[in-house]
Amino acid sequence: MPNTTLVLATIDAFGRKHPTRLLGRTKLQKLCYFAGELRVPYDLRYEMYFYGPYSAQLEEIVRDFQVGGLVHDSSEDPERQSKYKITDTGKKCLVGETARVKKWMPILEAVAKKLGVLKPEKLELLATVKFTFDRQKSLSPKKSSMRKDVVKEVLQLKGDKFDKGDVEGAYDSLDSAGLLKDNAR
Repeated sequence: MPNTTLVLATIDAFGRKHPTRLLGRTKLQKLCYFAGELRVPYDLRYEMYFYGPYSAQLEEIVRDFQVGGLVHDSSEDPERQSKYKITDTGKKCLVGETARVKKWMPILEAVAKKLGVLKPEKLELLATVKFTFDRQKSLSPKKSSMRKDVVKEVLQLKGDKFDKGDVEGAYDSLDSAGLLKDNAR
């Protein structure tokens, strides 16, 4: 069962680190994806979708937060774009869950701080490369041409959206950050 408290804590961490920045659906999906890759136990399932790894469970959780008054979407056109902010009710709820999220807050805050400044398109590319790497690794763990194969597959998945240099740069960035290792997850 997904850990909804950690999702709420992620929204809160982003808002505290970037009070003037937009937290939309794509960015929230990618922040949770990468925090999950760093072992934050959201227990969310991801599949490849239009904008990279996507969790339908996460979308449902955020919808429930909105209905419950824990998160507000201040977008003028929520069908096209979201602007999530934790509400005072959501903050009070988190205070009651401090013990459950305390251990994970340094990771949530680091992910929010470092990745929260990136545009959704860049997060999409990074997450797609990571997701593709993990899939390739599960199919052929000893493969020596991993970088080449991941770049090729991402270019096939994304068509003309990203060029080869962008994909290679994203791969190299993730690799240098230690996110393309067997022990990243």
